[in-house]
Amino acid sequence: MKITINNGGYKRHEELLKTRLEERIPVEYEDGGMNISLVIDESIESEESYEIKYEENKWSIIGSDKLGLSFGIGKFLHSAKWTDKDFSPQKTDKLMIPDCSFRMIYASAHFSNFYMQAPDEEISRYIEDLMLYGYNTVLGLLPAPSPVFKDNGKTEKPAERAMKYLKHAKELGLRI
Repeated sequence: MKITINNGGYKRHEELLKTRLEERIPVEYEDGGMNISLVIDESIESEESYEIKYEENKWSIIGSDKLGLSFGIGKFLHSAKWTDKDFSPQKTDKLMIPDCSFRMIYASAHFSNFYMQAPDEEISRYIEDLMLYGYNTVLGLLPAPSPVFKDNGKTEKPAERAMKYLKHAKELGLRI
């Protein structure tokens, strides 16, 4: 499928969109196909809001801010009709405003759970996926010292590992 993305200066958002598209369908980024624009409209007064519009063969994902743009990208991807070769996005027909301002991921690293054992890429991906579904905050509890953890000099200490994921969440624009 041919796609042109106008990132509006939001390179991180473009990369997130491209990654998710490429996982689902074969994509060629060139003129002549679906045109997608990523836009932040600061005149939208509701924080973290978004709208998906389709006009004149052009899709626009419009966020009120960076998180709103991220949530709009998530809705654009999640509401689309997919085949193995292409997809058909759905417009929202209105401004989508979150019902509640606090939507939290509880990421407690303890007792060798997912946050302690999963590969770095998997946890980063998980945090990004939850953001695309509309979560805006990460509560990350740092692990208490554990007699189970043995520092052999080769493994990352639990607190350092947890801080790495909180830093990634912060870079995405999530609240910590």
